[in-house]
Amino acid sequence: MADGEINFSINETNGPVSTTNYPRAEFLETLKYLQHTDSAVRAIDAIDTSGSTSSYGIWAFDSNGDCQQRTISGADGLSVTNGNGVAGNPTVGINDGWAALQKIFAAPEEITSGGQTVNTTAPLTILHSFTSPATCIVPLAPNGEVNVKVIMNNTGVSITCNESSGSLDGSAITLPDKGVTILVSNESQIWNRLV
Repeated sequence: MADGEINFSINETNGPVSTTNYPRAEFLETLKYLQHTDSAVRAIDAIDTSGSTSSYGIWAFDSNGDCQQRTISGADGLSVTNGNGVAGNPTVGINDGWAALQKIFAAPEEITSGGQTVNTTAPLTILHSFTSPATCIVPLAPNGEVNVKVIMNNTGVSITCNESSGSLDGSAITLPDKGVTILVSNESQIWNRLV
C-alpha cells in the first residue's frame, strides 16, 4: 500500500465520517488514523515487493521502527536451509560436528604431545598434531561424581586412549583421525564409553 492509494475499506453507513455536516477539525482527526503516520504499518508499507522476489522473506522492525530484511544464517558448525523462510520453515542442521562441539564446550583442553594424561575435569579434550607415541591416558574419574568427557582426535593419525588403574570400563579406546568418543563416569570413578 503505497502513499496515494486507498489503504482501507470504509463502512459508509456506520463509518466515523458523518453523513451530514462534518467539521474540518474532526475530519483531520479521522485522517490521522486512516493514514497511519509514524506507525509500524507505515514501515510495512515502505516495503516494495513489486516485480521482485528479493524482498520476500523474513522482516523485522529495527530500533528506529523501520522494517529490515533478515535471514537466519549458519555458524560454528551449523547449517541453515531456507534461511529467509520464503520456501517454507528454515531448517537448522549440523554440517561440521567438530566446530559445533568446540562451540558447545568452551575452552577445551588441548594436548599436543603423545603419552599425556587427559584432564578429567575438562569436559572436552582435543588431541592435536602428535604422532609418537600415538597414545593418551584416561585417568580415574573424580570420586563420587558423574561426569561427561568428550575426546576428539585431530592428530592426523589413529590414537589409542589407554586406561589408568582400571579407569575405563573395558579395553583401551582406539580413535581414528577425526574420531570422537564420549565417556560418562560413574561414582566409582570408572569411565563408560557411550560413543
